Amino acid sequence: MDTARTDELIQFALAVAAEADERFDRRLRPIHLIKYVYLGDLAHAAKNRGKTFTGARWRFYHFGPFAAEVFNRVEPAAAAIGANSEILESKKYDKDSVCYWLEDEIEHLLRQAEKKLPLEVASAVRRAVKLYGNDTNSLLRHVYVTAPVLRASPNEYLEFGSAVSEIREATKPDPAAPPPRKRSRSERERIRQEVHRRLDARNQRTSLKTPDPAPRYDEVFAEGVRWLDSLGGEPIGDLSAEAVISDDVWKDPSRSGPEVP
Repeated sequence: MDTARTDELIQFALAVAAEADERFDRRLRPIHLIKYVYLGDLAHAAKNRGKTFTGARWRFYHFGPFAAEVFNRVEPAAAAIGANSEILESKKYDKDSVCYWLEDEIEHLLRQAEKKLPLEVASAVRRAVKLYGNDTNSLLRHVYVTAPVLRASPNEYLEFGSAVSEIREATKPDPAAPPPRKRSRSERERIRQEVHRRLDARNQRTSLKTPDPAPRYDEVFAEGVRWLDSLGGEPIGDLSAEAVISDDVWKDPSRSGPEVP
């Protein structure tokens, strides 16, 4: 792996994220930075016969592409440009995570990185960071359905060369599509409050009314329930089963075929 190129991609992603209006949106965790490096490699492979920009060995690991050597460069690459860092307590995962963000000399870093990075790599990373930012779920969904991942089984190394045509097609911009727009945190909060307001209003209109007279849950009712249950025959006892899915599913055309959305 080319360490210098990997560091440049990590630093470029942090610099692009620093352009966000909201401070929260400027913070990227290793999981985000790793995926942005992957997307840079993906764009480079589409233009260079499957050859990636960093030379990292990507593999299908858990939620898509992962390279341990790229992960190991996140902290030193961020520290080299004076990025701030903070440990975040994780409620979902066993280990806490670190987030990184920039505040100073952003324009200088952007100009420097864009001079060193190939146009297709810089464009792909900038577009992805602007679109997904630190939205983990959306970013993971995006990388998970890229051609190299769809052609691999869990823990397999990703093959970029055999999927060049699909990568190139997937990275073509849609001329009819509007430019991506990432909502600010305040705008997302306003939308969330509006959704809750409308839901509350609907619930008030459709709230259940207490029946009059109130239902009687006495012995007659209990006896009727027992009689209805008896019509179904003998009760079924507890059952257990184990579902086995063949590993062949990962290579099935239904997973990576052209008709798959």
